[in-house]
Amino acid sequence: MHTNSRYEVNMTSGTAVLDVTSTGDKAIWGPVCVPHYVRMVAVTLNATPGDAGVIKGDLRLTRGSDTNRTDGTVFTINLATTHTVTAGSVSKVIYHYIANPPLIYPGQEVVVEVTDASAADSAVKMSFWVEAVYEDPDNIVGQSTTSTMVATT
Repeated sequence: MHTNSRYEVNMTSGTAVLDVTSTGDKAIWGPVCVPHYVRMVAVTLNATPGDAGVIKGDLRLTRGSDTNRTDGTVFTINLATTHTVTAGSVSKVIYHYIANPPLIYPGQEVVVEVTDASAADSAVKMSFWVEAVYEDPDNIVGQSTTSTMVATT
């Protein structure tokens, strides 16, 4: 079932792409006003992986800080050489539906990290399918001990 509060968040936009031929942090996303579930992750390949690769979604509890950062707790996608991309045809899209979608609160971030590089894929597009949990900011503060939201008037 689709609801009006679900939408796609592009981790890359326009001509910007993720280069998964090297390891490291590649993109960051986090809500600002309302909590969001991350329901699904999609990766569009630009080439057949030259070797296996791993893309993880880490949770940062505090925006911009790696203190207590988790390792792949939001998602883990394994790229395989069997994900064949044929030049001139539709790109291969790898979908990962998250069985227990994490709720990301304002002030938290999901960091897309390549932990095992995959040769050949230098222009990957990535997006999240998220669901907003519309709530009054006053209530968010009481729901999460990790939220630093402060309601003012």
